[in-house]
Amino acid sequence: MPKSLEKFLLIIIDLVMIHLTFFIWCRLRLTMGFFSQTSFWEVAQTSFVLFIFWYLLFALYGNYRIWYTRSRID
Repeated sequence: MPKSLEKFLLIIIDLVMIHLTFFIWCRLRLTMGFFSQTSFWEVAQTSFVLFIFWYLLFALYGNYRIWYTRSRID
């Protein structure tokens, strides 16, 4: 698999998983009776902001770097 495709799939999978867990969390809050946003677009916007935060955090810590070219000792 080409490295660019691998990196693209990793980012897409991160996007889907972060959104999915946030929507599940919102649904659990709604079913348990806690305060929850009811509009889908409000939840989607909040989820997108959280994705940007996690994406930047993952990128800053090097999760999207190519690890095959680095030495194992470094």
